[in-house]
Amino acid sequence: FDLVAMLGRRLAAPWRAGSLHLRVPGAHTAAGSVRSIRTDQALVRGVSLSWTKALSREQAPLSLQKAQEEHATYVEVLRRCVDTVVEIPADPKLPDCCFIEDCAVSIGRTVLLTNPGAASRRPEPPALSAPIRALPGAPRTLVSMLEMDSSATLDGGDVLHTERHVFVGLSSRTNAAGVEALRAALAPELPGGARSVFAIEVIGDLHLKSLATYAGNHQMAVDDSPGGRHLAQEVDRLTGVSGGYAWHVMSTHAATNLLRVNDFLIMQEGVKRLPEIGKLLDAAHVRPENAFEVPNQEFSKADGAVTCRSVLIQHLSHFRK
Repeated sequence: FDLVAMLGRRLAAPWRAGSLHLRVPGAHTAAGSVRSIRTDQALVRGVSLSWTKALSREQAPLSLQKAQEEHATYVEVLRRCVDTVVEIPADPKLPDCCFIEDCAVSIGRTVLLTNPGAASRRPEPPALSAPIRALPGAPRTLVSMLEMDSSATLDGGDVLHTERHVFVGLSSRTNAAGVEALRAALAPELPGGARSVFAIEVIGDLHLKSLATYAGNHQMAVDDSPGGRHLAQEVDRLTGVSGGYAWHVMSTHAATNLLRVNDFLIMQEGVKRLPEIGKLLDAAHVRPENAFEVPNQEFSKADGAVTCRSVLIQHLSHFRK
């Protein structure tokens, strides 16, 4: 029995939208293999009055009113998923500040304030410091990436935490020094320490989580593109037999970015009807009535997706190594 050969054949299987790829048969349902992590608090930040100047690869015209309407719906849905949503006021001078995910990474007891890759966004993280320190419950360890290494850059959109591993995208916004700073700051919170953090090159998109997201219970949504296939292959190569992730290939790019919050899954409007989403919900143990859609047409013009506008804070009473 040649396990290496078997795994190689699985990676070479036809890659098509709606298909399911397993790293090891049955591995994603192994009992007791996932730490119990819950979220009881989330941070969001308002839409800036200068939103129409937000960074955008499409250069499409932006609407402040539409962004405010979509964001209000997003916050309303998030309140159905967590006990507390902390709303941080927008800064009128920072058009991208609603994309708060890029500014902080929270794992366990530690919150890392990042140094975003786009120079215009680097004034954003300091505004999160006071709200994070004021969060109820056990005190958090707040770490500033800038104080660790001023050359390090990292966007939270490049950080994919799957409870056992952290995959960090090397992209136009995140560099190798940023990966090392994250590894140093968050290793104590991870079951495998620094060895749980893996860097993966991002191909063909802005962030790693533009290509894949984690839906819970070892289930991954992945983009039907060369960049998505590359990411899946790298995750499987780096984690080996212990990885055990199941890859659900999405038929539309909009369905790739999903936000798992406790027993709920938040997704972009219009994708819940997709057959592959139905299969993913079942495998991730999410009831269909707990899958919420949110409008994202306006934010997508500025490369924004569902995960971009919140930072989830873990409930420490459910966190165990």
